[in-house]
Amino acid sequence: MFDSIDPTQFPRSFVVNDPTNSDVLICIPRNGAEYPDFAVVWDYTADSLGVRDLADSSHMVSGIVTEAGFDDTWNAVKSPDSWDDGDPINWNQSFFNPADDSLVMASGNQLFYFDSENTQNGEDYTSIVGKHMWDFGEPEMVKLVRSVWPRVTAPIGVTIEVRVGGAPTTDAQIQWSEWLPFVTNSQDKIDVFVSGRLLSFDFRSESGPAWVLNGFDVNVIPQGRF
Repeated sequence: MFDSIDPTQFPRSFVVNDPTNSDVLICIPRNGAEYPDFAVVWDYTADSLGVRDLADSSHMVSGIVTEAGFDDTWNAVKSPDSWDDGDPINWNQSFFNPADDSLVMASGNQLFYFDSENTQNGEDYTSIVGKHMWDFGEPEMVKLVRSVWPRVTAPIGVTIEVRVGGAPTTDAQIQWSEWLPFVTNSQDKIDVFVSGRLLSFDFRSESGPAWVLNGFDVNVIPQGRF
């Protein structure tokens, strides 16, 4: 990661807290980027690390964000209606939760309400979560993976793709299987045939509704220390 940080623009890196998701984002510009376009994400509740791409972001800040499109104001009352007739208006109500901070990101001349939808600026994007180079407590043992049981919270019928990889050492390239579809509430597991001393697992979606990977179980068969 450190080799990919732009040596000229790295002073524009910043750190921001995302209290809604219990995350801290370390935002950095990769080589060739003018502003941070990549973030290392620390979930301080689960004490886990992840990464995510960003639109070139010059700044982020957390705070209260009101609902878009709210127009119940005095100026919205049209003649010949008056304030006490016409269409009913619910006065004296808040269109935000004062206890709920949200994250806003500045990119160019735009502001983005962070993680408010399942698209990025109206476009689908790929989400990946994974665990890499897992030795299962026996780094010398070659292991064979035959099945993976993802534990996913998602609407019925959502398709998530899964792949499994193996490597002999930490400095070797991971040899991945093909991406295999897993349909929530329709499948219990996927079957694979991947071996290695160090095993890796990826789960992704390229569009669709939000989903949560609560964990996964695997069928691992020891193959020996050769």
